This record gives sequence, structure tokens and C-alpha cells, in this order.
Amino acid sequence: MDDCEAATRYNDFPAVKTARLAVDQHIRKRGYGEAMVQFAISIAKQDVMPRIGCRFLIAEAKPGAMSFYKKVGFTQLDTAKNRSRKLPVVFLDLHKL
Repeated sequence: MDDCEAATRYNDFPAVKTARLAVDQHIRKRGYGEAMVQFAISIAKQDVMPRIGCRFLIAEAKPGAMSFYKKVGFTQLDTAKNRSRKLPVVFLDLHKL
């Protein structure tokens, strides 16, 4: 079973949602965005997941940021409803890290 199949088997799933992460346009492409995401992943995996049993880290991706999220390991939730959203949900399975 791939990540999307696992994530779409349920109406609800235990997840931590990240807030908007952004890097000023003048300093993009220097690794700051990836560092912020890696920091969020480490907090979710080390501090949150063991205490509340969450499985996924999710975010709502702006269309222009979709390639960034894919590059850092996120998968777009593959449902018709999500694909039609202005800010589609992307997720990372913390159990696979």
C-alpha cells in the first residue's frame, strides 16, 4: 500500500498540521525552507508523536510551493476533493522516517 492509499483509507487520521512556513524572496534557495521543515519534522517525530500517537505531518501547500513540498518528502493527498482545493493538503508519514 502506498502513502496515498494509507492516508485515504480513513475519514480522519492523527496528524500534526504545520502553519505557514515562508522564506523571504531575497534569501530563497539557500536551504532555510528545508531547514524549517526538517525542524518541524523533528519536533513532530520526537516530541509530539510519542505523546499523542500522531502518524502524519500535514500542510496546506500553495500551488507555487508544491514542488518544494515534494522535494522535502511530502505527498499530495490524492483525492478529487483535495486536487480541486485552492491549497491542497500534502502529508508526510512520520512512521516511515
